[in-house]
Amino acid sequence: MPRRPAPGPSRGRPAPATVAPALLLALVLALSLTACGPQPGAGGQPPTGPVTASAPGSATGSTPAGAPTTTPATGCPDPGLATSVGPVDGALGLRAVTLTLVNCGATTATVEGYPGLRLLDEEQADLDVAVVEEPDPVGNEPGLPVTAVTLAPGGSAQAVLLWRNTVAEGENAPGSYLAVTAVPGAQEQLLTLAVDLGTTARLVVGPWRAPA
Repeated sequence: MPRRPAPGPSRGRPAPATVAPALLLALVLALSLTACGPQPGAGGQPPTGPVTASAPGSATGSTPAGAPTTTPATGCPDPGLATSVGPVDGALGLRAVTLTLVNCGATTATVEGYPGLRLLDEEQADLDVAVVEEPDPVGNEPGLPVTAVTLAPGGSAQAVLLWRNTVAEGENAPGSYLAVTAVPGAQEQLLTLAVDLGTTARLVVGPWRAPA
C-alpha cells in the first residue's frame, strides 16, 4: 500500500503576518504623544496665557480704580454715631441705666456734653417729663468736669440715666420708649426702654464719658 506524504502548510490560507517589535514600539510612542499634547481651544487653536475668573457682575473681577475699600456699617445713623441702652438696674426705688454711644462711622468723632432725651409712651407720644442734666448723677466723683471724648472708629462713650420710682398723689407717668439725640444736630434714635417714673416725672442724665 503506497504511503501518503506528510501534511504541509495549507495552500488556501496564508500564514498570519508577524509585526516587528520595533514597529509596535513606534506606534505606542506616537499614540502617547498625541494624547498628552495641547487640546485645541476656540477656533481649533490651543489657548495661550493665564485664564482669569471674573467675579459675578464684573467684567474682569478686579476692583475699579478709586473705589472705596471700606464702607460704614449698615444702618449707621448720621453722623456715624449709634446708641443703645440697658439693662436697667433697680434697688430701693432708684433706677439706673447706661446709654452707650458707638462710633460706627469710618472717621474719628468727638462728643461733648449731654445726650438729648425725650421719653415717650407706648404710642410714641411725648410724656411731660423733666430731663435734668447732672455732671455726676451717681455721686461717685463730685466736681468732675464735663470734657470732650474722642472716638476712633469702633470706639464708645457712655452716659448714665437715673430716675426714682416714687409714687405719691398724682398721675403716674410710665414710659416705653426713649428718643436719643447723641450730639446736637445728629439723627434722633428711638430705643425701647421701660421707665417706671412713678409720680416724680423727672429723669437725671449724666454727660458722655469714656468707659471706665
